[in-house]
Amino acid sequence: MGWIKDALDAQKKKTPAATPAPSRPVSQTSQATELWNKIKKSIERDVLEFNAAGGRIFVISNSGPEIIHILPGQPLTNTLTLQFQNGIVQLTCTISGPGVPRLATFEIKDGKAVFSGRLRGTPAPRRTPMDAEEFSEEVLKPFLFPEL
Repeated sequence: MGWIKDALDAQKKKTPAATPAPSRPVSQTSQATELWNKIKKSIERDVLEFNAAGGRIFVISNSGPEIIHILPGQPLTNTLTLQFQNGIVQLTCTISGPGVPRLATFEIKDGKAVFSGRLRGTPAPRRTPMDAEEFSEEVLKPFLFPEL
């Protein structure tokens, strides 16, 4: 939870005050579903903490039990979507400016999310296994704080 505050502080220091090897998929298990539910809670908590700090506001949209969308208020520009299916989490970050959208795939293994090696765009996620809070930070930080 403290990484949001740290990133907000770093953002304030960095910007002027006025500028705001793919593995075989594992079958969906109760352990994978449990981690996915923890990831959803961590993502929601972190986005709400970010919103409470002021500045840009993002809306969390659950399009079902296996999809999370993080959407800006207005104008609708960059978005983040996480989709969970059969023990795999697919990350999609669309961007409004020039560049390559961020696409990445994670597998849930032994109760941890692990980057599968499939990536388009930047930054590359870390390759070490992540719990729900670490995963939330890994996917949200480049989205909420692209300038850091």
